[in-house]
Amino acid sequence: MNPISKLFTKISKAIQVQTKPKAAEANARGQEAMKRGDMEEAVEHFSTAIECDPDNAVLVYNRGFAYLNAKEFELARADFERVIELTPDDADPYYRRGQCFQNEENFAAAVKDYSRAIKLKPEDTRFVNARGVSLLSLGETDKALADFKKALELDPNNEQAHRNRVLALVEEGRYDEALAALKEWLEAAPDCAEAWNRRGQVYRMKGDHKRAIAAYTKAIRLAPDDAVYYSNRGASLDDSGQKKEALADFKKSLELDPENTDALYARGWLYALARRFEQGLADFERWIAIEPDCAGAYDGQSWCLARLGREQEALKAAEREIELSRPKGLRARGHVKLIAGQYEAGFTDLKEAFRLQPDNAEWANQIAWMRSVLPDPAVRNPEEAIHYAQIARRLSDNKNWYIVN
Repeated sequence: MNPISKLFTKISKAIQVQTKPKAAEANARGQEAMKRGDMEEAVEHFSTAIECDPDNAVLVYNRGFAYLNAKEFELARADFERVIELTPDDADPYYRRGQCFQNEENFAAAVKDYSRAIKLKPEDTRFVNARGVSLLSLGETDKALADFKKALELDPNNEQAHRNRVLALVEEGRYDEALAALKEWLEAAPDCAEAWNRRGQVYRMKGDHKRAIAAYTKAIRLAPDDAVYYSNRGASLDDSGQKKEALADFKKSLELDPENTDALYARGWLYALARRFEQGLADFERWIAIEPDCAGAYDGQSWCLARLGREQEALKAAEREIELSRPKGLRARGHVKLIAGQYEAGFTDLKEAFRLQPDNAEWANQIAWMRSVLPDPAVRNPEEAIHYAQIARRLSDNKNWYIVN
């Protein structure tokens, strides 16, 4: 080595001696900022650390993780790619880059990264679980279920894997398999309130309200301060005709969480259908204050306003719903017009709504019903009523007692 090269090497080592403590100090500050949830400050400190020690994989990883938490996925990916260059045999940066791809809805790329992570560290359930979730998003349910099964073989108490497997089966409508998976989950964790709640949801989907209510009740005993469990049990109580008990559950849910929109929706319609329109309207308007862009809230609002004789306000609510969801809004406006005596205009809206959603048996049934029972004989239309009733029966596979009736 010539004298000039020796001099540069000596200077470089001297700089490293000076800068590495600065990098460590900046890294520590970044870690503290992350604990406080201040990702912007964390990124600044980690960037300072990287300037002092640019080939330190830990520092680059930390900044990538801060970017990931800040939902700056492209910047996070760039950092994790650099970490992979520096430490190609480390599984974790592949996993983190996979999370970036998953959040960007590039699920195929996420699966590739999770697979690389699994190859490097096959016993890590985080990687297997994450790949299963991305496979599910790609519609590859059986492969996803195989991953969740593998995660549970590695760790039978892995709550995330139990949850993911149940959700995948429910999404596929495989309710009996979901109940079997829930049985395994509850054997592993008999005091897991969420598992009992999920069991209640599956039983409700199967129409077994008695078992659903029992499962929700168990969840509530285990977690009495969870508003969701009360609103879920309230829905099953409502389904089974226990209106008073359902109202009590929705009230309790809203005491625990005044912004639980599921409870506001359910209680609002309970009130509305019991002709307690003022109370129903109050719930729907609370819902609108929380979620002003939710079409369903305006549906309930227009319904109650129309029945309170406030037709112009009801039409305004329906017009807002049309902006958010044209088929649902047209249906709502059709009902308002029928109540106002604008029969043909009302049916025009109802039929256009059904044309836009031709698989909706309930909407076809409503047209049939209204054409049969309106008080003005001039607007009853038996032929049209039968036509739409037959469509509704066909769409419901002749299994809905209300439509058949």
